[in-house]
Amino acid sequence: MKLVVLAFLIPLVIAENFSSEGWNPKLWEDFLEAMLNGGHSPKPKNARKRNLQTEVSEPILADSFGGEPGFYHGVASGDPLEDRVILWTKYTPISANETVFLELRMAEVTTTIPLEDHLDPDKNDYLWTKTIRAEPGTDYIAKIDVTGLDSNKHYVYAFTDFNIASDVGQTRTAPSADDDEQEMNYCFFSCSNFASGYFHPYDICSTMEDLDFWIHVGDYIYESGYGNGGFGGGFGGGLAEREEVALPQWEVLNLQDYRNRYATHHRYDEGLRNIRRRAPVIAIWDDHEFANNAYGKDSDVGASNHQEVCDEVEDEEEPCRPEGDAVDRFNMASQAYLEWMPIRLSETVDHPTLNISSITQIIEWGSLATVVAVDTRMTERSKEATLYSTLTPFQELLVNETDVDSYYNESSPSRQKIDEVAEAVMANLSNPEHTMLGDTLRNLVLDTFQNSKDAGKPWQIFAQQVVMGNQLPPNFHKLADYAPEENKVLLQNFVGAGLQNPQFGTLLRGLVAMSIKKISLNSDAWDGFAHERALLLEGLRTKTNNPIVLGGDSHDSWAYSLVEDGGFEGEKIAVNINAPAVTSGGYGRVVGALFGFIAGAIGGIENLLKIVQDSLLADNSGLLYADINLKGFVAVTATKEKHVSEYILVETDTMEIDYAAARGASDNITASFKCDASLVTAAGEPGSLSAQDGCEIAFDSKRPEEWSIPVPVSGGSSRCDTSERLSGCDFTACELDASEFERPPEVKSDASLRSATSAAVIAFCMSLFMV
Repeated sequence: MKLVVLAFLIPLVIAENFSSEGWNPKLWEDFLEAMLNGGHSPKPKNARKRNLQTEVSEPILADSFGGEPGFYHGVASGDPLEDRVILWTKYTPISANETVFLELRMAEVTTTIPLEDHLDPDKNDYLWTKTIRAEPGTDYIAKIDVTGLDSNKHYVYAFTDFNIASDVGQTRTAPSADDDEQEMNYCFFSCSNFASGYFHPYDICSTMEDLDFWIHVGDYIYESGYGNGGFGGGFGGGLAEREEVALPQWEVLNLQDYRNRYATHHRYDEGLRNIRRRAPVIAIWDDHEFANNAYGKDSDVGASNHQEVCDEVEDEEEPCRPEGDAVDRFNMASQAYLEWMPIRLSETVDHPTLNISSITQIIEWGSLATVVAVDTRMTERSKEATLYSTLTPFQELLVNETDVDSYYNESSPSRQKIDEVAEAVMANLSNPEHTMLGDTLRNLVLDTFQNSKDAGKPWQIFAQQVVMGNQLPPNFHKLADYAPEENKVLLQNFVGAGLQNPQFGTLLRGLVAMSIKKISLNSDAWDGFAHERALLLEGLRTKTNNPIVLGGDSHDSWAYSLVEDGGFEGEKIAVNINAPAVTSGGYGRVVGALFGFIAGAIGGIENLLKIVQDSLLADNSGLLYADINLKGFVAVTATKEKHVSEYILVETDTMEIDYAAARGASDNITASFKCDASLVTAAGEPGSLSAQDGCEIAFDSKRPEEWSIPVPVSGGSSRCDTSERLSGCDFTACELDASEFERPPEVKSDASLRSATSAAVIAFCMSLFMV
């Protein structure tokens, strides 16, 4: 009887609490602001700003690591073409004004030499070495574009300072069309907020079998200050042990600030160092590598999180720091990004807004695929669409329109007002002047894919930053429809009280109206650039065989079939696979904070999130998979017949524990993880996406043997002559031509040996016959 009475009272108590002053409107406001920021948690008040008079970022030196110089930030490679690949490391010296000389060692992986001898100059006659000059002006970065390589080859490499050695890295070149590659394997990631958790997803991907490369589609770092969670940190802030070591503690602004933020990621996260040494990366930036909701088009450059000057009357609760010219800041941000990311700059195409050339990457993967990665943030992105709020007009309209049921009646006065506002909002979202790519970049993407199609390659993969599918907000008024029967009344009372709340009911009612009219909440993504999205999709329809659009930014997992014009019905054109965040909080964190105190009454936070998730799947046509709770990445395998995307997710509790603890708990070499969905796109069926039973991508239970290759520093090698040293290996990369380096002998397979023997016998017999 007590249980029956309790069950009866809970809805009444909930409704009473949420119709009184005890219901915290700040949680609702934060939730809505988070959704308006594309899933980013709102910028906290008092987010740590630099004291301009007393605080300044300094270069990180050996005294930060016990006084010993060395390679504390790992090694990396990237931008793999069939004849070249970028190699990278960072050295930490004793003083900030010394010049140091580093040695690069690189060897093609071959069975003609024992693996453990590959990087030993006394035992490998085919080891390539080069001396590199590293200087203070480049922050002791060594970034080398190794050219003149052979296609479809695997390499190991390391750096030394002639006393100590770096980690050993693995890399490879892309196959050529003649190599007739049959399979391609990669992972892709988005949104890694250092304070929000450990980067276990990177570590897990580093164990993927036959990993060819990995892709990062943006928000590799976050610019905000620590101490209040920062962007992506969600409610309650980040992990204390991560925030304590983060540099700088304030919001990054100048070149050394940005450099030190990258250094924090790489020094204090083993998982990130592991994925960087495991395989080459294809990388593009999004907004947080600059500032939240950054944009750049012609001379109009800025961000929602950038203020050039402060208001005359300063907010005492949120002190302002003048941040100067946005272009100056973003040029420094782009330089730091390019110093740390092993990608190359274009030799022919200048960037339209920054003092660099284009970062567009085009990777041809044999006869199998073409990957194009582009900047959609700082090239031709319109300010108006990026910062536009679709919610505000509905919020203003519905202040006195409290009868939510009338919103569904097309003849009601409320609905007619909603229709008028919706028409104006849609006109803004469809404005042909709003661009993310612009004509030049869009045509480059489509022309590249046309060539790929003409070459008969089955897959055209577009790596860009944001969600391309439609993202409607949750309709809270109908949320109870997706709850178990025993929870419907509770949820109806909870949301019903919110919809009538005088403080913020207009916000919730606005979301209901937007859901009914199919208007997105996130204009920073492709929903805010509907005209250009339609142009791009039409181009993909005619100029590709099977287009795959990769995205991220929203912090959650979404997989769509995209239809013509980017609408809700029509011919399927492409697939849009969006990676969850590596760590950054999304829907799950903000919904959990908002509804957490009733979650227990409906079976726990997971059940609550599933209700919201199911409502989003039902309302967003074309959305075939979603997860708004867990962080992770997408693992992909592609063959001539199919492209398989598998969502690899990690439990929230696991994300908050360090690598030793997570590995101990899983009794494995990485944290525990699960494959939550395996989604198949069939070649010859553009836009097709179906879930298959079970998952097929495998992960190793031991680290690569290559990582254990010794790198002796006491024998066989000496510094090259001054004329042979590489210098200027900064963010633009210096070039090392390997075409003249000696290659190890080819190892022929049994079949090729038999073929060669047969050919020799035939030739011998023919010579006898001719005599």
